[in-house]
Amino acid sequence: MFKTNFGSFDGDSWEALCQQVFKRKFVNDGYQPIPASPGDFGLEGFTMQTGIGFQCYCPDEHYTRQELYEKQRDKITRDLSKLKDNEVELKRRLGSTSLKNWYFVTPQINKNELLAHARTKELEVKSWNLSILHPDFCIHLHDAEHYLVEINEILSAAGVAFDFGMHHPVLSELA
Repeated sequence: MFKTNFGSFDGDSWEALCQQVFKRKFVNDGYQPIPASPGDFGLEGFTMQTGIGFQCYCPDEHYTRQELYEKQRDKITRDLSKLKDNEVELKRRLGSTSLKNWYFVTPQINKNELLAHARTKELEVKSWNLSILHPDFCIHLHDAEHYLVEINEILSAAGVAFDFGMHHPVLSELA
C-alpha cells in the first residue's frame, strides 16, 4: 500500500477514488469512465465536451524517489503507447471527441524530471497524428493535491478522517 495524507492506496483503490473525483469534478464536461473490461486502452475515462483523457497510477508500495520516478515514467510511456495501439477501439468509444489533454493522476510526484519526460512524450505522441488526438495535445501531471477539495468531500462523506500527517506525540503522565 502507498501511504498518502488521504489514506493508504493500491492501484485499484486509487483508481476507485479517482473515478469518484472525476465524476464529481467533471460532471459538466460530460465525464465518461472507461471500464477496464477488457481493458481501458490507456484511459480510465474522458470528458466529452472538453477532450480531457485521464489515466491513474498508484504504486502498490513505497519506493525511493528515483524508483517512484522510474515507475511513473514507465507507466506514462506504456499508457501513451496504448493510445496508438488502440486507436480504432478508442475512436469507437470517444466518438467525435478528440483528446486535447491527457491527465496522468498519481498521489505524489517528487521529481521534476517527470515533467521533462512528459514534454518529450508529448512531442512523440503528436508526431503519430492519431485521429483521436487534437493537434494541440498536451500531457498534464496531476498529484492528489490537484483534487484536494473533491477528495476531502468524498472521504468526509464516507466518514473517513483526513490525515495531514501531523500526529501529536503522546506524552507520558507526570508523576
